[in-house]
Amino acid sequence: MKAFTSAIAFLLCLVAATAGRAAVVTWNVTGTFDDGGSIGGFFQFDSDEFAATGNGIGNFDILTTRGSVLAGAEYLSGFLISDAKATPLLIDITNSLGRLVLQHAIPLSDAGGQIPLTSGAENFGGVDSRTIFAGHLERSVPEPSQWMYFILGLTAIVGTMLRMRQRTG
Repeated sequence: MKAFTSAIAFLLCLVAATAGRAAVVTWNVTGTFDDGGSIGGFFQFDSDEFAATGNGIGNFDILTTRGSVLAGAEYLSGFLISDAKATPLLIDITNSLGRLVLQHAIPLSDAGGQIPLTSGAENFGGVDSRTIFAGHLERSVPEPSQWMYFILGLTAIVGTMLRMRQRTG
């Protein structure tokens, strides 16, 4: 019995310790360029990392497709990327082919939701460029680790309630 109580206390401490840490949020990108091309993919934003370093971008994989001006490119974290930055209002990624900038008026948050893109552009070495005509960012389904902590916390609470009921009954 004492081991069970200790295990519950440990789980509650674990959940409480991780609850203060903001989660890395995955945002899906969807949009259309003024030349008919499209943009789609995802990036991860970590508000704690942004607060510490001024850059909150994590993994990303964003694909732009051919339009009448540009052929499109893939912006993949770690693959020919020379610079990548994310702030609550801007995502700016530069690779060996060009640069992709996404801007939005509503700051990224850990809560998620859907955020319209207010502007953005893609250019290849400053030669040709195109702007985002319409698009939005939308938070993905929570990561499995977030679900695990939620389930552990719920299990700990239910277990404690059952244990208390056994003592009184």
